[in-house]
Amino acid sequence: MRRLIISFRILASHDLVADGELAVFTDKNAGPILGWQDYPDDGLFPPMAAEMSKPSIIRGVRVVKVSVYPVQYNKTERKYIIHDRIETEISFTDAEPINPVLQPTRRHRSQQFLRVIDGLTLNGDDIARDDPDFGEAASILGHYLIVTIDNILEYSAPFIEWRRKSGYKVDILSLSRGQAGQPSLVKREIQARYDEYLDDGIDPFDFVHLIGDRSAYENSIILITYINNLVLIIKSYALDN
Repeated sequence: MRRLIISFRILASHDLVADGELAVFTDKNAGPILGWQDYPDDGLFPPMAAEMSKPSIIRGVRVVKVSVYPVQYNKTERKYIIHDRIETEISFTDAEPINPVLQPTRRHRSQQFLRVIDGLTLNGDDIARDDPDFGEAASILGHYLIVTIDNILEYSAPFIEWRRKSGYKVDILSLSRGQAGQPSLVKREIQARYDEYLDDGIDPFDFVHLIGDRSAYENSIILITYINNLVLIIKSYALDN
């Protein structure tokens, strides 16, 4: 894995004289919306016509955001520079990568995820090209992890059977009542299941379905709040490294 760099060329642009000073709008929570005042007097805002974010990782896929600014403001000359055409290029270098993926290739990659990432990226079709099973038909529609308590597992059976008959893979993580009352332990057990799939070179589950008995715990509201946060963490793929 190599480091990415971005380069750009302005192929066509023209100037537009500003009628007055560029206003700086302030939000009491976010602060100044425009920050040209932070740049040198002879600088531009934004300082460049295109830039690339640091890489982020979503379920084993390293992604960057490319921002293009068709309009820049020159404070000294009080004019806008309007770029009619900007050409950007992302290249690889041999430098040490930033935020590398530790398990970039995997089998049985989530079809749900591939659909999402395809809508977010320009090269979504290339994401799984190095996977061992690239080009093969998906063997499952999706993958569930059911997390529940031992003595209420039977009530989950209709849902589990329905999902399996519909073409989904379903794993079960059954906990005792004492374990289920410890949010950190629940998260740790889910993380362990997730990491086991990564270690085996397999894409982990897409969905986490938590089934519990709210009446069994005095701090059920705290538990539910934490569990909701946990699901959000998993959905944003923070379990990947």
